[in-house]
Amino acid sequence: MATQWYTRRQSSFLTTNEYDLELRVARTWDIASLALDAGLGAGAALFTQRFATRGRAAPRTSLSPYILIGVGASLTLGAGYAVGVDLSGETHLLRMEPAEAARGIGELALRASAAFTKAF
Repeated sequence: MATQWYTRRQSSFLTTNEYDLELRVARTWDIASLALDAGLGAGAALFTQRFATRGRAAPRTSLSPYILIGVGASLTLGAGYAVGVDLSGETHLLRMEPAEAARGIGELALRASAAFTKAF
């Protein structure tokens, strides 16, 4: 999965890209055409940051392992079509700058996704 977001502050502009790779182990329960699942996983995220500013700011790249817990549901519509939703909570393990680490802030990221699929 790749994610990109932008931040604008006064005279600077930040572009952050995130590339994720994860492995999840899940248990699925089938109830007629509905499938519910719950699972645990781990992954790694690669962050790249570029700055546009009047001053000097070198681009940054960082790698962050993370753990997750997720739940999902999918509904088979027939003729090979299905729709689904997924929600996962992720905790990234990031190396912090000494001044930021002193604050002791932990963050939980929630990630939601929806899918429409066709089996051939």
